[in-house]
Amino acid sequence: MKGTFIPNIEMKYPKIELDSWTLENRKSVSLNGKQLFISPLELQIAYKLFLGSEKDIEDAKYLYDLTQEHLDVAFLSEFNTKLKTTKIFRKYLL
Repeated sequence: MKGTFIPNIEMKYPKIELDSWTLENRKSVSLNGKQLFISPLELQIAYKLFLGSEKDIEDAKYLYDLTQEHLDVAFLSEFNTKLKTTKIFRKYLL
C-alpha cells in the first residue's frame, strides 16, 4: 500500500522471570488512537546496554536523552544492577 507505514515489532513469549515481570508491568501507549503496550523505558534502556552492540548502546543513549526527565532513576538503577550494566551506563549515558 502506498504511504502505509508498517512498524518493526518484536514479539516473544516469556521464558524467564524478567519476561513475565515485563508483561505484568507493561505501559500503555496511544498511537493514532490505538492502544499499544510497551515495557517500561527504564528496562528498555538497561536491556539495550546489556545487549552491548554499538547500535544498542546508541539506542539506549537516545531513549535516555529523550525521556530522562520522566524516568524513575531508582527503577533504572535497579535494572542496571540486575543486568550488570551500571558501569556501561555510567560510561556512555552520564
